[in-house]
Amino acid sequence: MLSRLFTLLILFIAFHAGAQSVTVHVQNGESREALEFAYVNVYNSERVLQSSTLTDEDGNATVMINDFPAKLEVVATGYTSFSLPIKTITNQEIKVSLEKRFAALNEVIVTGVAAPIKAQNALASYKVITAASIKAQGAITLNEVLANQLNTNISNDGILGAGVRMQGMGGDKVKTLIDGIAVNGREGGNVDMGQISLFNVERIEMVQGPMSIIYGSDALGGVINVIEKQNRKPYELQATANYESIGKYNFNIGGAKSWKKHSVNLGGGRNYFQGWKYLDQPVGYNKDSALAQRHMLFKPKEQYVANAGYQYRATSGFKASLATNFLKENVTNKGPIQSYNPLSGVNAMDEYYYTTRSNNRLSLEGKINNKATWQILSGYAYYRRVRNTYITDLTTLTQDLSSAQGVQDTSVFQDITSRGMYQNKYKHFELTAGYDITLQNGISRKITGDNHTINDYAAFALATFPFFKEKLKLQTGLRAAHNTKFQSPLIPAVNILLSLNEKLQLRASYAKGFRAPSLKEMYLSFVDANHALTGNQNLRAETGHHLQLSLSRNLYKKQNNYAQLVLTTFYNHVKNGIMLVPLRPQDSTSIQYSYGNLSQQKNIIANLQLQGQWQNIYYTLGYAYNRTFAQAGYQAFNAQELNANVFYYYKKAKLHFATFYKYTGAQPFLRASIDGSANFDGRQPAYHMLDASVERKLWKNKASIVAGVKNIMDVQRLHASGLSTGGIHSGGGTMNFLPRSIFTTLRLTLD
Repeated sequence: MLSRLFTLLILFIAFHAGAQSVTVHVQNGESREALEFAYVNVYNSERVLQSSTLTDEDGNATVMINDFPAKLEVVATGYTSFSLPIKTITNQEIKVSLEKRFAALNEVIVTGVAAPIKAQNALASYKVITAASIKAQGAITLNEVLANQLNTNISNDGILGAGVRMQGMGGDKVKTLIDGIAVNGREGGNVDMGQISLFNVERIEMVQGPMSIIYGSDALGGVINVIEKQNRKPYELQATANYESIGKYNFNIGGAKSWKKHSVNLGGGRNYFQGWKYLDQPVGYNKDSALAQRHMLFKPKEQYVANAGYQYRATSGFKASLATNFLKENVTNKGPIQSYNPLSGVNAMDEYYYTTRSNNRLSLEGKINNKATWQILSGYAYYRRVRNTYITDLTTLTQDLSSAQGVQDTSVFQDITSRGMYQNKYKHFELTAGYDITLQNGISRKITGDNHTINDYAAFALATFPFFKEKLKLQTGLRAAHNTKFQSPLIPAVNILLSLNEKLQLRASYAKGFRAPSLKEMYLSFVDANHALTGNQNLRAETGHHLQLSLSRNLYKKQNNYAQLVLTTFYNHVKNGIMLVPLRPQDSTSIQYSYGNLSQQKNIIANLQLQGQWQNIYYTLGYAYNRTFAQAGYQAFNAQELNANVFYYYKKAKLHFATFYKYTGAQPFLRASIDGSANFDGRQPAYHMLDASVERKLWKNKASIVAGVKNIMDVQRLHASGLSTGGIHSGGGTMNFLPRSIFTTLRLTLD
């Protein structure tokens, strides 16, 4: 007996004498944050798994390597895998940086919460778009990314830019944020998504459905939060050059430096579009002719962008962040030749639009103890838009300012905001309390009285109660506000999260929505040769009732491979919706419009999404069904959407393939009448959009090149009688898209 024990002891010692341990530290390659729940696998020379260990909250895992040569592999859901051949151990610690590719089950979100939380534990449903997905699309500005999302549609207007609709509701009901601070400066009710650069963006978080408790007005349809990178690398220099065959040339450069508790970043760039598709024909006189095409469908555009930031992180958990974004945009709208005569000259009317944006924000957050957190976000948003109209003499090449009515304008809008939240966990519940202040000021020739202000002061509270060992969470919330122009009602909300087991989750919510009319909607006075738009000081505030039910089912989960099915339904009932209505509906040629209240609109939306990963393939497949219920003036109608995003990593060649597809079904467009009723007089035909790209890393992953094709099916123009999308400028019953194009992006990163 003793001899057997002695033999086993000798074998045990011999075995462990040959085995060696190594600690692997896994981190996010961009943020340098530790990655928890990454799998560290060890294989022998015959590709047989020897051990598998999960990283802890500090991103560390200790593994034993028994046989050499061996292969170390690190995999984490949503990240590109890492592998390293090991012949012998020369270093007892290995640092691994994984590249984030797509959103996954354990994604952490920050929108609408007092402290970061995993999306699977949040009471609302979130959609996260990663930086890698943005790069794969060749997207330069926000509108290019949003166009691919379910229940989100982008309109393109040559002058007003790219507007967004979410859940069938206009952009005036969608809150657009940068790092939690609202973007101001709406034209035609929309923030121009084409003016929000994505160069320094880490990810985009989207919430469909109202978040009026936290964000107040303008959040009926949903929230889009663009989150910028906060660097933790010792240093980083990055340059990106992008070219698109339809005449887009973009270049950005940035740098970041971190030391001890501090980090700074600075960047800037230029985006240029030469315009596309002439709308006019060459003009001639007798036997003489001149190539005088100059009026374009998509206007030439030049943007200069810049960003800067500073972050401080204390060991106590206190964080301070100061950041700014700047944009200067010039849009040129050259008009067709109005006259061509050798005796009287050659004249044309040309418009120039100059936009300046500055979004500045200060974020402070910290911990009071292990249970309490606090956060204060403050911001100053500046928006200035100048319109100059000239009469251009093409013979002498001189320009004179036009004296026609309404063709010159300067508008300045300034918003000061501050939002604070305090969250604490008590024995039987969790409390979030906060305030939200918005001070708006607008000056414009298009606003009656020139200068107006609207201030909003609000307090809100959310209480979360766990039941059945936290398998059931019930959250109730209330917002009380004082608006200097309108009486604000109490806004309640209720959220429920039921985790039936590890694989099945059920979410349900009710929220009341509220939106006060904007300064333009009340005081607009815009009259020129093509417009006669007036505000309405008697507008009523919009209100809404919104229900949401979501069922999430994990179909499969093994290491980084998984499949998840999510079914979500929305019910929206909006009263007194504000939109432009014709003052003379009997005259189809009339340009006289004013803002009015739509009686009501009801719709129900059902989304079904399958998301998953298998080895080196990641996919999201989605279907959306939208039914708008009948009201006085129109019958009920349905609309459908499909989308599919597929990513594949060909490991042997180190190639990342990506495809982005969306189908938008046929549907009518509603128009409001002056009496508050609605009708539809045009039907948008169905269409398909498909993009594809391939990416290759070079020079030890310090450089990458992406090449792809946008609008592969070459959808350019959709005709629908009586349809006017994207604002008055589009007109003519058409929807216009840029044609098929080839793009390439070269990115260089030194760190």
